[in-house]
Amino acid sequence: MSSEAVDSGARNQKEQIQELLAALGITRVVNVDDDHAQGTQQSKEDVLGAIRAQSIDTVLVARLILPDSEDEQAGELSQDEVLDLVSTSWDDLTDLQRDELTQAALRAQASGGGPVDDQPQDVAGNNAALLALPELLEGVADFRRMSLADWRAAGEALLDDHVPTLLLFDRSFEREGGSATAGDDLVRVVLARDDRDHVHVGLLTHTAADEGRENDIAAEITDGLDTRRPVIVVAKRRLQDQQFPQALRLVLFASEIEAFRLHAVESLKQANIEAIEALRGVDRYLLLAAFEAAREEGLYETDYAMRIAATFARKSLAASLRDAGFVDKVLNKLRNAGAVKLYLDGVPRPAQYDQVQWDEQFETGESLASLASPLDVGDIFKFHDLFGKGRNQGRPRYYILLTQACDLSVRASGRRSNDLTRVVLTELKPAAKGDEGAYRPLKPNQADLGPLLGSAGDLWRVQP
Repeated sequence: MSSEAVDSGARNQKEQIQELLAALGITRVVNVDDDHAQGTQQSKEDVLGAIRAQSIDTVLVARLILPDSEDEQAGELSQDEVLDLVSTSWDDLTDLQRDELTQAALRAQASGGGPVDDQPQDVAGNNAALLALPELLEGVADFRRMSLADWRAAGEALLDDHVPTLLLFDRSFEREGGSATAGDDLVRVVLARDDRDHVHVGLLTHTAADEGRENDIAAEITDGLDTRRPVIVVAKRRLQDQQFPQALRLVLFASEIEAFRLHAVESLKQANIEAIEALRGVDRYLLLAAFEAAREEGLYETDYAMRIAATFARKSLAASLRDAGFVDKVLNKLRNAGAVKLYLDGVPRPAQYDQVQWDEQFETGESLASLASPLDVGDIFKFHDLFGKGRNQGRPRYYILLTQACDLSVRASGRRSNDLTRVVLTELKPAAKGDEGAYRPLKPNQADLGPLLGSAGDLWRVQP
């Protein structure tokens, strides 16, 4: 069972999806996948056998059968309870539900029948989409399943009614005689048309193993495509955990996100231009005064002069970022998307999140050394254990410099006014965890420092 972590948020996922679709008035979702061209085949025994072999996700199976109000119980059911649920509910399921359960079981069986976590994504990912999409989207919107043949026959005409629609294309249609990348062309055709602003489209595929591959496939589709709308690729594996609403939000608000990025970049460019012009216009006497003040305060001289330019840049940037047209056309839409809480509800954070946070909080030793900066409050020192004895058993120790900032201030001629010759360092330690793996609460005399040894590392704390 691979979706245990999902289920506590399963109900929330459906609510989040409903709120996201409602924010854009989307009332129809179309999933085009060759799984929907497999015909009718129903076998309770094959489904039960797959559950016994743990080759289909029992949480997704239980959620498919249970009413929405009981979805939260799916992760708590034992294998025997899921077997009993399927046995007693089989005749009450719709033909589509029995078809899809059987199809998932037979696909897992054909791949060797191993546990879900050991299956390749063309099995686990496709089965997750087959079982999870109907459960998450039916009742939220008009959810339609279409094969490639169905789409070619009626798909484009379906969109002519201008009903706000979300399109999710599979990538590979080999089981219908198409290519492994046929979905790329389907996405291109929709995005290239200028009368499809009411359609939001994403590629939902098992071929994207991670976020990097999602971006690579999107770049392949975008190459040579004349459109202002970004291509968004979503890995089917995101349906196996709590990441699908996060990906769906990106699909729905892709254009606004890119407009947000472009506006921020252009505003920053304009602010820098104005700062440069302001610095060019500064009187030479003022530059000399700034140089003298920097010497008096013990600062690097051009750093001090940059304060003049920074003031102009800050004011220009603040004004540009608040452009009324941007607020009306882009920001208000993004505010609707941001109102659907995802990261605060336990969804895994973006891959770059921790690194950006680390870069904001820490400087590397190499960077500090290259700048020849004087010692300052918050500097961290690494001490190597040369003998490998004592409580650290050879592991390095880390200490932080904590003192009054004024005691360390470098004054004129590069000297400190108090002739400081020594300071006391405070040791940093990894935060202790309890039996359940969670960090223990902070004590009154402790403070969290963050992931000292890298963005993916453990939390460290200081105790003066």
